[in-house]
Amino acid sequence: MSLMSRVGRFWLMALLPVAVLLWQFTAFMPHLTTAPLSYLLLAMLGWYGIIAGLCALLSWPLALLLRGFSGWLLVPAAAAVGLLLWVDLEVFEQYRFHLSPFVFQLFLSQPGEVIEFSWLTWFISIGALLLSLLLFTGFWRISSKQWRQWPVWAAILMAFLSSQIWHAVADARGMNHITILTRNLPIYQPVTAKRFMAKHGWATAHPESDALNVHEKGALHYPLSPVTATVTPKLNVLYVLIDTWRADELNSTVSPNITAFAKSPDTKRYLDHFSGGNSTQAGIFSLFYSLPATYWGAFDDSQQSPVLMDLFKNAGYQFGVYGSATLRSPAFDKTVFSGIRPIHSEAGEERRWKRDRNAVDQFESFLNDRDKQKPFFGFLFFDTVHAYDFPDDFEPKFQPYWDRVDHIKLNNDFDPVPYRNRYRTAVRYADSLVGKLLANLKQQGLLDNTVIIISADHGEEFNDHHKNYWGHGSNYSDAQVKVPLVIHWPGQGQGEVDYRTSHFDLVPTLAQGVFGAKAPLANYSVGKLLSDSSPRPWLLVGSYYNYALKSPKELVVTYPTGQTEVMDNNLNPSSSQPPASAIKDALGMMGHFYR
Repeated sequence: MSLMSRVGRFWLMALLPVAVLLWQFTAFMPHLTTAPLSYLLLAMLGWYGIIAGLCALLSWPLALLLRGFSGWLLVPAAAAVGLLLWVDLEVFEQYRFHLSPFVFQLFLSQPGEVIEFSWLTWFISIGALLLSLLLFTGFWRISSKQWRQWPVWAAILMAFLSSQIWHAVADARGMNHITILTRNLPIYQPVTAKRFMAKHGWATAHPESDALNVHEKGALHYPLSPVTATVTPKLNVLYVLIDTWRADELNSTVSPNITAFAKSPDTKRYLDHFSGGNSTQAGIFSLFYSLPATYWGAFDDSQQSPVLMDLFKNAGYQFGVYGSATLRSPAFDKTVFSGIRPIHSEAGEERRWKRDRNAVDQFESFLNDRDKQKPFFGFLFFDTVHAYDFPDDFEPKFQPYWDRVDHIKLNNDFDPVPYRNRYRTAVRYADSLVGKLLANLKQQGLLDNTVIIISADHGEEFNDHHKNYWGHGSNYSDAQVKVPLVIHWPGQGQGEVDYRTSHFDLVPTLAQGVFGAKAPLANYSVGKLLSDSSPRPWLLVGSYYNYALKSPKELVVTYPTGQTEVMDNNLNPSSSQPPASAIKDALGMMGHFYR
């Protein structure tokens, strides 16, 4: 019994450093007044105290078996928990989502391609592990001293029950100042009982708070009717995508070649264009499927290709698909390019700028070797901007300039200018490659019969709103989801388009304009034609783990726990609610293609 008590005391003491780490997550929460602070303290003590109790229960049988070696089991186990919490904090600070099986999959399947850490972060993590081992060794030694545990465990149980009930009531009554807190805590899962409370008259259900919680109805039903070509297509189609390219970096200083091309004959620039998400997965999925990112899992599981790519395949197009980054994670090889081979990827090359250069060279070889009597579909996906990479001797570099990126140095007081100048230099290098490609196309006379789409999967943020957001995948501000769009289309005129457009609009525009598809747009798309200037008051944008409704003035963001947060486009909290029509449209989009 003494050993079992010692194990319990050890895990209770382990809560102390865990609590210190957990408190760091409050930096991402709104200002804590008395009620939210009280709830948060109860939630943290109750939830993580229960987890400590479960750890003690699981440890007791092994401790009894090992007896004298119990410390050798418990100390590393507790240190591993502490290290995982530290890594979760680092991931959450950069990407605003917690560790999960999905995050580990992204990190392990393609190291450095999606989630990456600087050497300094790795060094500090190793130091944190060693410190944890030392600290928990001390706790194990102290745990041999007798003291009464049951009052602490009783307090933990009471805190757990009271915080869960508090959250259930807050959720049912729309008390967002409480419910908004929990999404910041790792592996925290609060209880909800909205329907139960409303049924018994204890609370009023708030459709505005949960209207975006979508549940799959069943198997995919996509498209709703066949989409076929009614004309023999004669135009080549080429996508040139620059990973992590934000809209305001399409200018004569940063991207002079593309800016000049946007002013050339038969070329239009779309000034208010948005990706379907703030991440590569969501952005490219929306570009080729014209569907919200919430469908990703279903299409990934079924490996069903998009209608647009089926049109290209059925028309006998030749495919030149060249990805500087891997096209396997996210699994575009099983979705967007399902059934298309070969798919060329330069992901094995160490330097991203070399990958981009090689991809351009290989695509130009494809142009020379192809059957000139058949149209081609081309896809180039540049990764140099995502990695802030370019040749060491590439000039001119924007100044002042950060010569080495260390994400761990980023905080709300960090000067973003040198960091962004490195990013701009990478954009300039990517622009030089696009300029080379366009010159080659012009030399071969391909500008006269090729639709060229130049855009990005998502943008990039440099603490634009002074809320310590860096990079992408963390919010839905314009910095992260507004992207450039330049389209060269022979015979379609030139100029600038200032009304709002979306990645969702590319599929129907190409399906009708290139193939003469007659099927209703709603049978395979949630977009409009790019030529349709009617208002798009709300756009549905997504990420790896959540999604939002975005209007020109505000955002309605949902989270996996079912919570909803309304804010303006500067990410400040808002008390307004979206119109019922926007909620209805969003629900329709996310459920339209399930049986």
